[in-house]
Amino acid sequence: MKIIYALFDKDGELLVCLKGNEYIAPISSNVIFHDQKEDLKTEDFVAIEFVGKVTYHMYSVSNDVLHVNCEIVEDLTVEEESDLLKYNQL
Repeated sequence: MKIIYALFDKDGELLVCLKGNEYIAPISSNVIFHDQKEDLKTEDFVAIEFVGKVTYHMYSVSNDVLHVNCEIVEDLTVEEESDLLKYNQL
């Protein structure tokens, strides 16, 4: 089974998805979304780190995928929005 953690803002917009391993965070628990990407062609590098609270789980039987949906705990700063945009572009 694959586990995908999705982080949404307070308006329901998807911010980032990360693949999980074995652990399934319980509903209402906090999850840290931390990742980094780099583009070797342009030497761009960005790291993100956000805290989300698990709102619900949704399992897809046909794909054998568990979606763990989270809502961001704190509002994004301008710098975090910029980093997230750069992260998603990379």
